[in-house]
Amino acid sequence: GTPFSSLNVISFYEDQKGFIWMGTFDKGAIRFNPLTKEVKLFDESSGLINTSVLSIDGNKDEVWFATLGGVSKCSFTGSEVGDVGNFVSFSEENGLGNNFIYKVFIDSKKRVWFGTDGHGLSCLKNGKFVNYGEREGLKSRIIYSITEDPYGNIWISSATDGIYRF
Repeated sequence: GTPFSSLNVISFYEDQKGFIWMGTFDKGAIRFNPLTKEVKLFDESSGLINTSVLSIDGNKDEVWFATLGGVSKCSFTGSEVGDVGNFVSFSEENGLGNNFIYKVFIDSKKRVWFGTDGHGLSCLKNGKFVNYGEREGLKSRIIYSITEDPYGNIWISSATDGIYRF
């Protein structure tokens, strides 16, 4: 088996240094250097808000983790697998729509989008969370996936109401 065969890996992201991040269902996030095979695990003791990491995305030297307990963001500094700055976490208390986050997506305008389980779509822009739901025409409260097309449209998939274009 592979070195990670005992882990329930459910999400992947490659950062700008070429390291692979793996989100696990209950063990946190792993940063892996494919060249040296070096591995570093990040969990709640590292500052990650929750150890079930459903989605990972990033921008330059920042990585975002969508979990079953909110979202965490970390920055990385040096060129070693363990060179990671502080984790900053956000939850419902900070204005995030919900703590069960299925998807994190960073668009071309550097807005960070979150697909929630039961509270629609959240977006972090200019340091504030904006939540979108039925009032904005989004009938489904469960958002599984988010992406952007070449024209800047944000597309989201919902649990019960198909696909939306934002």
